[in-house]
Amino acid sequence: MEFFDPSRSYKFRHLQNAGLVRDRDDLESKKKFGFPPGRLLTPRDRQWTGKELNDYLASRPTSQAEFATLFPNRRPSQPVIIPKKARRSAGAAS
Repeated sequence: MEFFDPSRSYKFRHLQNAGLVRDRDDLESKKKFGFPPGRLLTPRDRQWTGKELNDYLASRPTSQAEFATLFPNRRPSQPVIIPKKARRSAGAAS
């Protein structure tokens, strides 16, 4: 399944609108895990082809089990549970 038109090129704002990245820092951290580097057209303009983005999305894990085999040292994030006492005292303090 192709999410991006392979014949088009996409700028950073297109990646943000598609929900692939939040900001420049997020982009840099995703590059460490295989996100395509794109093409630097000018000192401030980087673009990606639709084919690069589709290939990246196709390579991503589709289930938690597959994610666990690819990244064995990473745990799923644990929910933060705030005890009722702490919630009451925080509410009284404000």
